[in-house]
Amino acid sequence: MEKEQKSLLNKWFDSPETLVTDIYSKGKLSMTQQLGLSIIELLERFKLTGDLFSISAYTGYNIDTLVGMIERHWGVRDDFYE
Repeated sequence: MEKEQKSLLNKWFDSPETLVTDIYSKGKLSMTQQLGLSIIELLERFKLTGDLFSISAYTGYNIDTLVGMIERHWGVRDDFYE
């Protein structure tokens, strides 16, 4: 990820309101953008916006952090990786 993209992503993590503003500033919303806005609304409604961090399916960056959070919240499962 380029430095500018990472900076923008971190800004959105720090302020979801900025993300919503940026999405709406693009004009007509795609289905993906509408879905994203719905997810943001759901997270805010249930106060689930804490501990946001970036991960990468391509490089595996922060996957271990995600797995650790899942295990802390729902317990360790022996069949998690099967």
